[in-house]
Amino acid sequence: MRTRTSLTILLAATLVLIAVVRSSTDEPDAPTERADGRTR
Repeated sequence: MRTRTSLTILLAATLVLIAVVRSSTDEPDAPTERADGRTR
């Protein structure tokens, strides 16, 4: 039971991380020049 619970928590954390990364990179009006120094 402990292994299944930790696996579920790990899966949920991975999904949250992917969602945060995709939402932060897919914003069209985000200032991209602040991140990598050049305008996209």
